[in-house]
Amino acid sequence: MFDSEFVSAASNSSLTHTAQSLEKEVQEVKATLQTMLAQLKEEEEEEVSELQDDDLMKNGTEEEEEEEEEEEEEEVEEEEDEDQYFSDSWGI
Repeated sequence: MFDSEFVSAASNSSLTHTAQSLEKEVQEVKATLQTMLAQLKEEEEEEVSELQDDDLMKNGTEEEEEEEEEEEEEEVEEEEDEDQYFSDSWGI
């Protein structure tokens, strides 16, 4: 009977040690996953920031192009108005 109690105690001790080892490993895996998640979030924020910067640059470029086009149109209209003025004066 003593032997069975000893075996039982040894088994319990081994199970407790195994459970503790598994718990430690689970905690390490959790910590690793949390670190990886934090890195992913940081990278995502950087990508979003870069995309926003790209959009701002594109929008700024588009606005500049639109302004240049408007200025060119105004110049063409002014030239047309001047041409019309001079052609009218010749007819007088």
